[in-house]
Amino acid sequence: ADLLVSMIPGGFDLRAFDEMFRSPQLRRWTAAPPLLIETRSLQFTDMNMMDAVALGEVMPDAEAAALVSDLTWTLPQLTGGAFTDFLAVTRQQSAQGARVGLLNNDVITVSRVVGLTAATGYWGFARCRLQSDGRVTAGIIMLDRDFDRSGTAFTRSLRAHELGHALGYQHVAARPSVMNSQARTEPNDFDRDAARIAFQRPPGNQSPDVDPSSASINRRGTATWSPPVR
Repeated sequence: ADLLVSMIPGGFDLRAFDEMFRSPQLRRWTAAPPLLIETRSLQFTDMNMMDAVALGEVMPDAEAAALVSDLTWTLPQLTGGAFTDFLAVTRQQSAQGARVGLLNNDVITVSRVVGLTAATGYWGFARCRLQSDGRVTAGIIMLDRDFDRSGTAFTRSLRAHELGHALGYQHVAARPSVMNSQARTEPNDFDRDAARIAFQRPPGNQSPDVDPSSASINRRGTATWSPPVR
């Protein structure tokens, strides 16, 4: 009666789950991250940039609020309801001409950048900082300024997709998903089910369902896997 062990249903799409969460080990945040919105538009230079020059344009309050609303709507769907909201939401307006850090510890930093689509063909770009044990400890989301304010039907799906990357997730090719590379799909039943499974498992979990040796097998207690008996 004191034992509750989570299992993956046999009919679940494990291939798509592995594409999204395990490459090869499960990667995710272990606590709800704060969200930092840089309201000054930044100059895009390359995909690996760690900072960017702040330009003159400032995101209007209504557009910043809509951005936060879309990301907040996405978060519980992509974390299995484990995170119902960001730990905190902060707006930052850097000085024009300042160099703004993009990948900051223990926070997801979001900004609009000028020239991203022109240089790469992408509407947005995101990545995370990953620890060796699968824990994600920082995230960056860059949205092309012109696309993000264009009013296209795919604004929210792109924001959701890039948040997925900042949470540690990878592209899915096996089935429709918010993590399809085209970023035209909003979170669906597969994404929500997959996230629930992922957040019942520790970072470092590997396919088909192998936890690290330090992980508890009992969601109600502290029992752990023992070494193999030979």
